[in-house]
Amino acid sequence: EDSLSEEAKNLCDVLLSPDPDSGIRPETVVPDTNFEAKMAARRRDEFLRSYSFNGKEREEVLAALARLGSAEERGNTIIGFDVNGARETSEVVDLFRKHVDEVIEERNDQLAKQRAAI
Repeated sequence: EDSLSEEAKNLCDVLLSPDPDSGIRPETVVPDTNFEAKMAARRRDEFLRSYSFNGKEREEVLAALARLGSAEERGNTIIGFDVNGARETSEVVDLFRKHVDEVIEERNDQLAKQRAAI
């Protein structure tokens, strides 16, 4: 990390942050630690490499991950993903997108419960 230029570090920060058009509310975004960001990036890269996705599929997976609020959430989502026997990469992408939707829905449900308890 020390060998990276400031510009490269800024680019990494931008790439690891959630997509601003994803609809993520600011209160759901937790600042990432450097370690969490590195682990999420490592898990993401291993996930992408392990299924040999084509370019379009990679973009879809990355877009799904960008909808999550933090590096920790992205890493945990990848860890919690199960392909359920899917063989085709397109099936894996569809299942992963649904998994991300479920994670977001669960997170939003938890936030709604917390707000209701206040």
